[in-house]
Amino acid sequence: MKKLYFLLTNLLFTLLVFVNASLCQVGISGTAGFAPSTNAMLDISSTTKGLLIPRMNTAQRNALLATATDGLLVYDTDTKSFWFYNSTTMAWNALSAGNNWLNSGTDIFNGNIGNVGIGISNPTGNLHISANGATNASNSSIGSHIKMTLANDLNWGWVRFESQGGAKSFSHRYDLFSPGVGSNYSIFYNTNRLFSIDGDGKVKIGAGTALYPLDVAGDINLTGKLRANGNEGVAGNVLKKDASNNLAWQPPTIGVIVIGTAPAISNFQTFPAGPKAQITILNNEESDINDLYNPATGTLTIPSTGVYHFDIKVHLDDADAGSHSLTLERQLSGGGPYSVIRYTQSNLSFSNIDQFLVISSDVFLFAGDSIRLFYEHSVGTQQYITGSFFSWMSMHKVY
Repeated sequence: MKKLYFLLTNLLFTLLVFVNASLCQVGISGTAGFAPSTNAMLDISSTTKGLLIPRMNTAQRNALLATATDGLLVYDTDTKSFWFYNSTTMAWNALSAGNNWLNSGTDIFNGNIGNVGIGISNPTGNLHISANGATNASNSSIGSHIKMTLANDLNWGWVRFESQGGAKSFSHRYDLFSPGVGSNYSIFYNTNRLFSIDGDGKVKIGAGTALYPLDVAGDINLTGKLRANGNEGVAGNVLKKDASNNLAWQPPTIGVIVIGTAPAISNFQTFPAGPKAQITILNNEESDINDLYNPATGTLTIPSTGVYHFDIKVHLDDADAGSHSLTLERQLSGGGPYSVIRYTQSNLSFSNIDQFLVISSDVFLFAGDSIRLFYEHSVGTQQYITGSFFSWMSMHKVY
């Protein structure tokens, strides 16, 4: 009995050493002379020991809900985290529910109901990343960046957005193939690829592989202006190659295409023996933007000074043996006689032969010049030039 009394007396004396009676503070320490902090009710000090609070699993912790007091603190051995009881919500809250991470099996998650900020203290999105970029960085490995490393070049990386049930998704796929092989970046809606960029920088809109710097699978609808080298052009311009072989908006090509078709009475224009005769059978204007050709007279008026290219083909139907010639003539803008500017001739040794007379050449002409086409033969019998698209003439300005 005296021994028990002695032990209790020593314990009480030890406790009193660390009690500040005026402030009702308690200090526990393994070091002599320790004084508790003036703003703490209980101050525990040790450099070799820790504080161990009650430990229990989740089921045992939930069993305390019926009698738990506001602020009750326990350690959950299942979730490996500290929990405190909130009497306002009448539920347990993890101490890490503010900004710390929790684990669920092999997964981790953030239990807060607000936003998460990296490099920013007031995030405005669910995940808000703020960082200073690198000045004049030559590549994405310099300075601040978000990085995902894949095991090898045959693996794909995905950034995916999907509906709650997963039925709908919108995803970005990154393929680390060698440049020029496959699509290194793609955008999908569900399993349909909408857009891709390959390692050579070729862009594909729609399914398939890009063959050109911009490859579109489908129609293109413009509601704005189409610019070529920054130039939107003016009304009436057409898009064609310029002198440097670049696409540019330019005035429409000055030219005409006329084709021989069957006249109302006969499919032939007859040419009896004797003097040369003008060809007027080329009476179907397939292209004549500037109204240059008069099919009734067979004359062509030159709109502006420059070099013009002519391609002419005339079909002789069952031509007879002898000389057959095709002549392109010009009358100067000021009037006067016609002069020969281009000429072709065919000498046939046999009769009843289908024959083509052809002129293909560049000619310098003045604005207002008149052009006409003549056929002449040395055969004693009547000859025929057939229409029905067998005879035609095209002309356009070169420069």
